[in-house]
Amino acid sequence: MIFSEIEPNIVKFKPQILVVEDEPLSQDMLVRRLSSRGLRVATVSDGQACLDWLQSNVPDLVLLDVQMPRMGGLEVLNRIRQHFTHDALPVILVTALGESEDVVRGLESGANDYIVKPVNLPVLLARMQVCLRIKYDVALLMEAERQRVLIKALGESCHQLAQPMTAVTMTLESLIQQPPADANELRQQLSQILKWTSEVGDVIHKMQKVGTLRPVPYTERIEMFDGPESKPDVVPVSRDVPRKG
Repeated sequence: MIFSEIEPNIVKFKPQILVVEDEPLSQDMLVRRLSSRGLRVATVSDGQACLDWLQSNVPDLVLLDVQMPRMGGLEVLNRIRQHFTHDALPVILVTALGESEDVVRGLESGANDYIVKPVNLPVLLARMQVCLRIKYDVALLMEAERQRVLIKALGESCHQLAQPMTAVTMTLESLIQQPPADANELRQQLSQILKWTSEVGDVIHKMQKVGTLRPVPYTERIEMFDGPESKPDVVPVSRDVPRKG
């Protein structure tokens, strides 16, 4: 069973797999077999090279050999988990048969799964499919949550905009229909209008922050609008303002 038959949607997006393997023959075998299944494959030969590669690249999944010189796979895994969660970057350990202690330590350290050598390709592909499916499902859920937060934030912003804009409209209608003779009174009402327009500007600025593409936690996005609700101080108008119609 080839990979495209297991999960067509995964191959459609051509996931990138980082193979961390110091043994040239094993590395070449994995590259050829995974590439033939429509996957993009990058390779490094030691743990430090893996960490350096991840500084400027983010693959969809890492196949990480446990036994490597200088920096072992478990140490590399611990470093990876300092920056990437299970869902953001799945890691499958590649270990020799009988290294059960390494498997347990690896799973406890944050590995998503493991495969034993010699690698059984159908088993590897099936486990990769599970990891990638979870990764993509979580990404879809996060995007759905992002959309929900944006819709809620939009509703909150509309409510916050309505109050000062109503106050501005009422005050301007009053000034147009019955301009105050007292310059101080006029100055006071114009200052109040300026305050309300400033509140409108603050809300618009919050909307721009919520809509930004930078990775802001969803709770932080909501907190941008969850401050104490302030109602505009409408300046009492002593003059009777005729109603329209």
